[in-house]
Amino acid sequence: MIFDVLMKASAKCSNLEALCADLEQVADSNTMREYLNKAFPVKELREQERQVNQALAHGIPTRMIRKGIEVAIDIHDEPFYGKQEGTRAVTCSGQAKKGTTHFVRIATAYVIWRQVGVAGRVVRE
Repeated sequence: MIFDVLMKASAKCSNLEALCADLEQVADSNTMREYLNKAFPVKELREQERQVNQALAHGIPTRMIRKGIEVAIDIHDEPFYGKQEGTRAVTCSGQAKKGTTHFVRIATAYVIWRQVGVAGRVVRE
């Protein structure tokens, strides 16, 4: 259920809170956050991120030219409303927006090859 909701949130550029409020027969957003926090402890996020990035890089074809490639980069700040010090430590602060000054910053880079985005890399700041 959590995976399905997260994939829908990603596809719709939405968030967990909004989707749980809209969807029927899913757990509430706080319950899902509790399970996610247990599954992905803050102390292990960098290692998990490294593994995901390694898997994404592995998907780039070996025949792809490594010089002069086109890359599309997107940076997005997602509002963060949590109060726990452990999770707040992985956020960045900025000008107040949407009721908070704390954000999770996500940068995605796509290698453009033959007019197709080949691989993405997610980096938290």
